[in-house]
Formats: sequence, C-alpha cells, structure tokens
Amino acid sequence: MTRSPFPRHTPFWNKQADPLKAAFQEVLQSPVVVQLWKEAVQQLRDMRCREDLPDPDAEDSFADVEMSMFLGTLRLLARAMCAQSPALEHALGPHLPSWLLPARMHVATGDSWAQTWQLWQSHLLPDNPATILPDDNVQGLRHAKREHFLQLADYFNSLRSARPRGRPKNNSAQPSGQRDIDPARAADAALAYNNSQDGIHWTTTAGQLFPELNLYDPREKEKARKRVDRRIYLGARLAREKKLDA
Repeated sequence: MTRSPFPRHTPFWNKQADPLKAAFQEVLQSPVVVQLWKEAVQQLRDMRCREDLPDPDAEDSFADVEMSMFLGTLRLLARAMCAQSPALEHALGPHLPSWLLPARMHVATGDSWAQTWQLWQSHLLPDNPATILPDDNVQGLRHAKREHFLQLADYFNSLRSARPRGRPKNNSAQPSGQRDIDPARAADAALAYNNSQDGIHWTTTAGQLFPELNLYDPREKEKARKRVDRRIYLGARLAREKKLDA
C-alpha cells in the first residue's frame, strides 16, 4: 500500500469529524475543563517568555520541572475531557494528550497547527471495537461486525495516495491479476479471514455475510461454504500484502 503522510480528506473523515467536533464543544462547557485548558495555555506562555537562567545546569533542571508540571496539567485535562465525553475517550483515549499538545501550542504561541487528529485516532466512531495501532495494524476484531470492517476499509483507503484524474494509462508491467478490490468485498474478506483465524466455524461467518442463504438447504449451504472459502482466501492474501507493504 502506498501510504500518504496524512490521511486524505474523504467523506469517511467527515463522518468521523462531526461527532468529534460535537464532543469538543460539549467538554468545553465544563468549568473544570475550561480551567485546566487556561492553566495549560498559561504554563506554555510562561515557558516561552521567561529568560534562561545563567547557570546551564540550573536552567536544565528548572526546564525539566516546568515541562513535568505542564505535562501533568495536560494529562489532567485529557482525563477531565474523557470523563465528560465517551466519544473522545473511545476515539482518542490515551492519545488525547498527544493531540492536545500541538493544540495548546497553537493557542499559546500562535504557531501554525495542522489539525491532524486522525493520526492519533485509535478507535473509529461511533462504536468500532477495533484498535488501530501506530503501525496501521489492527487488533480487537473478534467482536467486530460487518459495518466495522467497512469502516476500516474506508480508513485504509484514505491512507492511499489519490488516483490521478482521467483515464488510467495502460501499464503492461502490472500483472493482470493485480487490481483494486471493492472496499465492501475487502471488508467481507477481512471478517471471514479473522473468523477463521479465531477458530469460528464457517457457518457462523456465512450467517454474518450471506444471511439471505438458507443453510438448511444443501445446495445453498454448499454455495455459502464456497463463498466463505473464497473470502478467507482473499482475506489471507490481503493480510500478506499489507505485511509486505508495511
């Protein structure tokens, strides 16, 4: 996978941003959050404006104490915000202090700040149980549903470089078997593959992916088994390709 330095702006991220914006507006109504916010901003301003001490060793020690106090305030602020908003805790959780640091720098100093909260999001809203790790691997898929895998497909699609506009040029060097896979099919393949890795029987997977098929009918049961097998094969191939591209 060709990884972009930042997630592309896609409709998927609009859906993720709206509840996060609402969550931030909600927590900023809390007097505790507002007070901690102001304290963190003031601490940054004081650190930026004060003059260095003449003694370098004393300056280093004092700067360490200053930074420790600021990070402590930042952690308290993150806890207070998560306590006020389940959405913030689910989406950003332990990464919230890392996200807040550049935000405080922007408010305190006026320095430019790219709103890259997507880089810190560890869970997708509203209730995706999968944990996105910093290396883009995913954990916690045991209880994921089909819509959760579709969300993950949209997430990884946003990390791919945008396609150039216009009709694609013929590329004779590209093997004929390599082509983009529909996100919905990729999500089904990921679910089937993860179920097989977890020892879940194929009939359970068939019920999740193909509820329209009657597994009590021998013909439809065999059709469902073959479909699940194909999805497992595709999921295993996609998992291998992702590891090679990492």
